[in-house]
Amino acid sequence: TTEQVRALEGVFRHHQYLGPLERNWLAREMQLSEVQIKT
Repeated sequence: TTEQVRALEGVFRHHQYLGPLERNWLAREMQLSEVQIKT
């Protein structure tokens, strides 16, 4: 959704590369799979 894209862009603006824990947390928060979050 547009809301998910905006949230993801905000996170990646500050943390361009996420570790496994951050990626897992973000995937759960956004109700997406970790594969969809990968940079």
